[in-house]
Order: sequence, then C-alpha cells, then structure tokens
Amino acid sequence: MSQQHPPTPYSASDAIAMLLADHQKVRQLFREFDQIRAQRDEADLKAELVEQLCEQITVHSKLEQEIFYPALRAAIGDDELMDEAEAAHASVSDLIHQIEALEPDDEQVDATVTVLREQLEQHLSDEESNLFPKARQAGLDLDTLHGEMADLKQELEGDSGPRPAPGSGGRRSGRSGQAGGDKPSRS
Repeated sequence: MSQQHPPTPYSASDAIAMLLADHQKVRQLFREFDQIRAQRDEADLKAELVEQLCEQITVHSKLEQEIFYPALRAAIGDDELMDEAEAAHASVSDLIHQIEALEPDDEQVDATVTVLREQLEQHLSDEESNLFPKARQAGLDLDTLHGEMADLKQELEGDSGPRPAPGSGGRRSGRSGQAGGDKPSRS
C-alpha cells in the first residue's frame, strides 16, 4: 500500500517543510494559549504552554540561525534581506527572555506573549513569502539541510529534557539546556 502524504510542493525530508511544520506548531500553541489565557483556574496549563512556546521558538530559531540562514545567505547573496530576518530573530529572542524573567502569574505575561505573537507572525509570514521561495529558486540542497537541522533539533530538544504535555501537571522547574534558557547564538 502506498503511504498517503499531505499535498505539499516539497518532500517530507525537505528543510523548508520542517520549518513550515514548526511554524504551524507555534501557531497552534498560540491558539491554545488564547483559549485558556483568561481562565484563572488554568494558570498552570497557561504557564506550561508559555514554556513550551518559548522552547519551540528558541529551538526553531537556532535551526534557522545556525544552519538554514547561513546556507541561504551564501546562496542568494541578499545581505539586507538576511540581516532583516536575523534582526527579527533578535527581537523575538529578547521578548522570550522577558517572558522567561516574569513569574508565571505576572499580568505582564499575557501582554508580552501578545507582542511576541505579533512580531513572530510578521516574521513567519516574511519567511514564507520571501525567504522560502528564494531558497527554492537558489537551488539549495534542502534535503541535506533538513538532515543537519534534524540532528541539531534532536540535540537541542534532548538538552532541554522531556517536556510534559500541557495539563499533565508535570511542570519542570526552571529552564535548563539550550532550548529554553540560553541565549541564541546571535543576539
């Protein structure tokens, strides 16, 4: 029997497909956050979602900054576009650090997550409409990049330890490892 794959213009082992999947995961976490943000009895779940969101964004950013962006910069030679993308990452990283410094029940968390969402959505849209098409046009070896990114992602997620599912009550204390608390390689 043949496997059924969702209709996409790229293979499952494609670097852009991996990044797009991360984009969708982040958007889903924001939707879940929106659904519970005003529910006082869901404070623990909200805190877990915020932690998971920050970790997901941080890992994704490292994949782009350490592997995808350098390859794309070399292939397209558009330093201005790449500098803008990296500046967006720095801004998002700053917001994540602000969120991580807040107590989970701090009223500022909701406002900062909202600003994070707005900035990140603009950045994701820019990537999807500008950077990713340029990567395809440049003829990058997206399968090889996918392999490198998958290895780094596994390493980063392994460093942060297992994440409990939202609502499981298994909240970890603190943010250890590269995926949550360390600054990204570019600031």
